[in-house]
Amino acid sequence: MALRISSSLTLFLKLMVPIVWTTFLGSLTIAVFMNDNVQAFGLTHAQFKISLVIFLIIGLIILYFTFIQLMRVEVEEDAIIVTNFKTTYRYPLHNIENISTPSSFMPVVTITLKEKGHFGKRIPFLARKSVLLDYLSTHPKYKSLLK
Repeated sequence: MALRISSSLTLFLKLMVPIVWTTFLGSLTIAVFMNDNVQAFGLTHAQFKISLVIFLIIGLIILYFTFIQLMRVEVEEDAIIVTNFKTTYRYPLHNIENISTPSSFMPVVTITLKEKGHFGKRIPFLARKSVLLDYLSTHPKYKSLLK
């Protein structure tokens, strides 16, 4: 039986935050481009348009490299199961190079594979810290992989 060690917030952060961000800021950008007399923050119309587009693009880049990369992870005795909520893959324990421990601020854990898998060589996930640490302490196979 698999034990989920990733946080329930993963789905919210991976899907809902980017969708809401893109919808809100994309709609605002479209509205500004359709209106010719928008001035805000002491900027001209052209400066405001450019600033809004840059803000939208930078926000999307940040979301892509942070929240959208998060995976849902479950552990079994001899493997980990990783999903991006669309596809699911099982990686045997012998393919795992190491597991980073969560920091005290953000419990983002990275599983590094020996060879590149379907989701790449590094699998980041938002951990349920107490469950992860309990599981690692009771399973020496995984404990030896801690970095």
